[in-house]
Amino acid sequence: MVYDQIYIYSNSTAGRYANVCKLQGLTSFAGPLRGGMALHPGSDMVYFGEYLNNHQSDIRVLRIDSQQHVATVCWAFPRSDIKHIHAISYDPYRNRLWITTGDADHESALYYTDDEFQTVHKFAGGDQSWRAISLLFFPDAIEWGMDAGKDAPAKAINHIYRYEFASQQRVQVATIGNPAYAAVQCADGGAFLATTYEPGRLQDTPEQAALWYRSPDGHWQQVLALDYRDSQMPTVSRYGMLYLPAGTVPAKQLLFTTLNCSQHHLACYSLNCNS
Repeated sequence: MVYDQIYIYSNSTAGRYANVCKLQGLTSFAGPLRGGMALHPGSDMVYFGEYLNNHQSDIRVLRIDSQQHVATVCWAFPRSDIKHIHAISYDPYRNRLWITTGDADHESALYYTDDEFQTVHKFAGGDQSWRAISLLFFPDAIEWGMDAGKDAPAKAINHIYRYEFASQQRVQVATIGNPAYAAVQCADGGAFLATTYEPGRLQDTPEQAALWYRSPDGHWQQVLALDYRDSQMPTVSRYGMLYLPAGTVPAKQLLFTTLNCSQHHLACYSLNCNS
């Protein structure tokens, strides 16, 4: 868990308390965006990238050794290249870690590493269509929802894209309007994706947080839309959001939490796409 420090819960303590991870070669760090950490199953190392706004610092990637309880910097992006890292995600089909970055056109890109940050390669980028947070992985492709928020131009309406490795072609598969913050895969090859309403956006999009479902055959459809209402609750975001779980969820089923939605605020919903 990453908060003011890096905390590690282990079986040796039976979950009774957490050990604080030692920082090696650094004195402080910025934490990741929600859902932005990845475990590499080959090494059992955990990775996350710094998420900062209004800064002029290089953006670092931290590697956490959960056995030794040590965190080190394993890579750094120049500030001239990116503003921050949205997420690091493990791709089980290519045994690869992907890094999504933003936010300006030249900062929005997909990077990857096949050797756990000994080397990092830029896959593609250069405009808002490559600005993403969560990636979905399939044997032959990756898919993502754009994350063009209120700082993006009015023409930057968000879409879902699919990149197919065999043809090296990218296609637009759905229009979602608002930015996609989170996505989660289903056990049967389907997926869910959540969009966020950002007050003050320039784009002409619904004042709603929405949930999209991808069937195993690749068809996307919106299955839920909740109108925005600011809860006025202190210490929480003003955005209308749907929080999704991590990992893999059962086929066509989802638990999610609402934030600043008119029907309910901070309520947990269960959705079954079979019904």
